[in-house]
Amino acid sequence: MEQALNREDLVQPTIYRRFYEMEALARAGLGDRYLDQLGIWKEMLRAGVTTWPETGLESRSECHGWGASPNYHLYEIVAGIRPAAPGYGRVEIAPHLGALEGVQVTLPPSGRADSG
Repeated sequence: MEQALNREDLVQPTIYRRFYEMEALARAGLGDRYLDQLGIWKEMLRAGVTTWPETGLESRSECHGWGASPNYHLYEIVAGIRPAAPGYGRVEIAPHLGALEGVQVTLPPSGRADSG
């Protein structure tokens, strides 16, 4: 994982493949490094992008679900909220804050009838 993150001679994943790279990052125990990996998304925000593209600013698809992986990973990796049972019947919380001092999160309802 360290080599994938640091070696500039390796082909870098496209935005939509970054989802898998960040899943691997978390599973390798490097979740605290997640926020450092958001450079391409910060670049897109500075460029005025309002929906996440598939591969970058010159993308053929300007609204691509896989490009929106930070929307998911901010909950799962940074806040560390993961289901520990189907339908979030139990929840595991193991945050990876990186340089943040804290985080306050409200997880959207799961859609279950009894989620209140």
